[in-house]
Amino acid sequence: MSRGFTLIETLTTIAILSFLATLAWPAYLNQVNRARYAAAESIARSFVVPLWEYRLEEGRFPPDVDNDQEPLGLAGYWVDADDAPFRSAFDYDHHSVSQGDQKVCLVQITFFGLNKQRDTNPSSDFATKDDRIIPVAKYACNYPTGSVR
Repeated sequence: MSRGFTLIETLTTIAILSFLATLAWPAYLNQVNRARYAAAESIARSFVVPLWEYRLEEGRFPPDVDNDQEPLGLAGYWVDADDAPFRSAFDYDHHSVSQGDQKVCLVQITFFGLNKQRDTNPSSDFATKDDRIIPVAKYACNYPTGSVR
């Protein structure tokens, strides 16, 4: 007549469950981070329409602003770092760059990601593993190279 589990059976069960948990935990954290990046991209995409509305009303895109600052035309839409995924920051970029023999303006929203710092050049439209860049517009312009203020 058995009265319960032996110490060996209990320890073996705990060891197996611990091993399975060590395999599952990184996968779970990876899924959580992917969901946070997807939320950040969705938030950044929600800024695109108001920026184009500003462009239609004013005839230009808003000037560039510093990190985590609300650009003109996004009142009520902008998300502060405290409310963003990973408590990271968004940055509105409006930069003039040289591409070959012509000048091009890039308008984009950059999300700084998990490490909470910019890993990309503001004048670049290439994202890194951590940063996410949502393009808004790319157009020919005559502004001096750099931030369009």
